[in-house]
Amino acid sequence: MNGRLKVWDSSGKLLWQAPTVKSSDQPFAFGNWEYGSSTIEWISPKELMSAKPQSDVRPTTFKRYRWTGAAYEPAGTGFLLQDGPDAFTWSKPFEWDGVKPLTWVVSLVKNREGNVMAVKGDQYLGGTAELQSTPTGFRVARWVKKLAAN
Repeated sequence: MNGRLKVWDSSGKLLWQAPTVKSSDQPFAFGNWEYGSSTIEWISPKELMSAKPQSDVRPTTFKRYRWTGAAYEPAGTGFLLQDGPDAFTWSKPFEWDGVKPLTWVVSLVKNREGNVMAVKGDQYLGGTAELQSTPTGFRVARWVKKLAAN
């Protein structure tokens, strides 16, 4: 099942709608796919993001969108990688070897909480953090569930 992003004004008038998509690799593809799902996450009044569907353990690629006043436009893709003890920064796509230590935001869930994963050698850690948007990504406001082995 696939969704389509639509924006209405306060009176209920349709202001804009995303184009119809046929595959998950298109910029405005949202919904459930055979290898994962992609839902829209609200970041601010002018910014949205969506995780690209995936079925393996690797950093999540997020699609970003910005409101121009007339439409949402794709604003690129990136990862939310840990940059300091309590910061996740938008990073450009890269090739990860699956071995070097790495911590990233997997997905956003309710009330700006984010699922976080860390890989350190053969150890996988998971946690949940309350995140606040920053100009360069997100900062951890508090850990709801500290990173720990599952």
